Amino acid sequence: MHFRIRTFTSFLRLENLNTATTRYGFGFKQNNLAASLYPNPEMVFRLGIFWNFVN
Repeated sequence: MHFRIRTFTSFLRLENLNTATTRYGFGFKQNNLAASLYPNPEMVFRLGIFWNFVN
């Protein structure tokens, strides 16, 4: 079996950077609330790849 990759894309993404705080030392600890008592996660680092194969 042989596969050839037609396109390849990678990404690096940082989410929720506005959760940074300097209270009790610098960190990403200030959670945003999506709804009452439902916090969004702290800062998230995502690394990923996409690819397409050609037969």
